[in-house]
Amino acid sequence: MAILPMSGQNELKRATAGIGKLDKLEESRRLVNEAKQDSACPDMLRAYYVAGKLEISAFEIRETKRKINPGDKLADVAEMNRELCDGYDNYLRALQLDTTIDAKGRAKVRYSKEIAKSLNLHHSDYYRYGAEMYNKRKYYPEAYRSFMIYGEMPRQSWATKSVKETRDSLLAKSYYYAGIGAYSAGEMEAAAVALGMAREHGISEERSYIFEIATWKNIMMRDPSKESVAKNAIEASAREAYRRYGTKNPLYISSLISTMVDNGKTSEAQEIADREIGLHPDESHLYALRAWINERDYEPDKALADYCKAADLKGANAETLTKAAKKLYERGRELWNRLEGAEVEKRKEIKEKYYLVAKGYAERAKELSPNDSDTELVLMSINYDLAL
Repeated sequence: MAILPMSGQNELKRATAGIGKLDKLEESRRLVNEAKQDSACPDMLRAYYVAGKLEISAFEIRETKRKINPGDKLADVAEMNRELCDGYDNYLRALQLDTTIDAKGRAKVRYSKEIAKSLNLHHSDYYRYGAEMYNKRKYYPEAYRSFMIYGEMPRQSWATKSVKETRDSLLAKSYYYAGIGAYSAGEMEAAAVALGMAREHGISEERSYIFEIATWKNIMMRDPSKESVAKNAIEASAREAYRRYGTKNPLYISSLISTMVDNGKTSEAQEIADREIGLHPDESHLYALRAWINERDYEPDKALADYCKAADLKGANAETLTKAAKKLYERGRELWNRLEGAEVEKRKEIKEKYYLVAKGYAERAKELSPNDSDTELVLMSINYDLAL
């Protein structure tokens, strides 16, 4: 007759001695972790339940001590935050395991009601301790874990009515801080998840969209295989930011249009650019954006006209001015090379209408960005041909 291994079961019995007792906590943690790692443990559900209860009860003891004496050495905020998060993770696993079917085919649970009650009572603590970790600049994983748990708990089937009714604005803020924390720590994948959730919950903080777009651009740069996913995410974020804030920040409309064109939505992108130019005819960056669309759509004449219009307007940046200078100079070179013989007047006209105007754009670009190598190259080429 086979005998069931008792090591895991014995470890669990000994581990329960640490529930509610800080002096026995470390030993109990060690024992319960050994039980969880023992594939022969006959009651893995209980192992995770005990592991979760150890952490949550330890947090509660320290929380009481902290309320009485905030300076109590046992009320270490970082340790309390870790206990909250580890307790949640272990309890969540226990909830996943806690369903058995009895002889009559009915589902039975052992610990689910107790676990759900405990976690629901601590919902607000996850935001509170996430904020404390954030303010201590312990952004990731400390603050991130707490803020993410606070955000995800209302979606759980076992969440109470009051937890499920947590305002979207609070959930959005929680995800936002989680995302900013992960971004600050260089954890781009984690940041993308959190900032995406912040957007889904209607985050009103404008920086959230800026960081989400930057996060996905960073991910795409690090791993080209994720380019398609990244561009879809950038389009979604930029579209929402553009809906909320319009052209106030050029990043939104430029990110939206560039990803739309990359995703095969050139006509819609063109419509947006046309509409915005109609509403804001003096915005240089809008003409530069439409010029880029025309380039991608193989409309060089339209692109050149828009680049020059963008360059002529107040507020043109160095990149736009350099682009306009280059495009206008290249068009002049095309016309120059088509001429046969001296044709002095026509060559003079090309220099005046194309080369000299292009030189003006390039010189303005150089004033704005003195060390830009692209501008230097364009200016050098124009000056060479003007001397012919």
